[in-house]
Amino acid sequence: MKKQIIQMKYKLLLLIIFIANVHPFCSAQQKLKVVLAGLSHDHVNPILDKQKAGQIEIIGIAEPDRQLCEKKKKDYQLPDSIFFKDLKTALQNKHPDLVMVYEAPAEHLSVVEICMPLHIPVMIEKPLAFTNEDAARIKTLSEKFNTKVYTNFPSIWYSSFNELLKRSNEAGTINKMVMRGGHRGPIEVGCSKEFLNWLTDSTKNGAVHWLILVAMAQLS
Repeated sequence: MKKQIIQMKYKLLLLIIFIANVHPFCSAQQKLKVVLAGLSHDHVNPILDKQKAGQIEIIGIAEPDRQLCEKKKKDYQLPDSIFFKDLKTALQNKHPDLVMVYEAPAEHLSVVEICMPLHIPVMIEKPLAFTNEDAARIKTLSEKFNTKVYTNFPSIWYSSFNELLKRSNEAGTINKMVMRGGHRGPIEVGCSKEFLNWLTDSTKNGAVHWLILVAMAQLS
């Protein structure tokens, strides 16, 4: 029963994350307790908005950049008590339902290595990992400790795709799907300097590995 309740909480959080105009349907009993690993990925901002709106409970933030911490603390009215310099320290003091990762892909594996032995599920902002070897290691750890690792690939949540899958009998056999999308560029759309510091650095961002790792995003 406890496992079913936790799984329901995960589904609710994923809906909050990936549906743009979500209604505030989460009651206090359904709030997930979340620890954030990193703040430098700008996609963390909608999650901080959900905290501010009372839809989730962020109980810890592991981020070594003190200046960035102070900025987020001010922007989202966050208490000093939830900030930690590293994830290990945060998890010694906090017991979350989920760790959400918002830092450079080069750091993703280290987060999973900390969380899996503790049986704490992890949600990673795309891409899954920095290298194919890192992705394989993440998969191995997830299976070994029977603990989920999620990756945010937004196309999974597009209502048009879900509707097509529902009507697959009408559409016929789907052999291949091609999606094209994008924007003007990270600088042009106003990404923060903390995000750009690693997003434009091929030694940190995963570079050409991104496309390779899409196929490994769905972990069992």
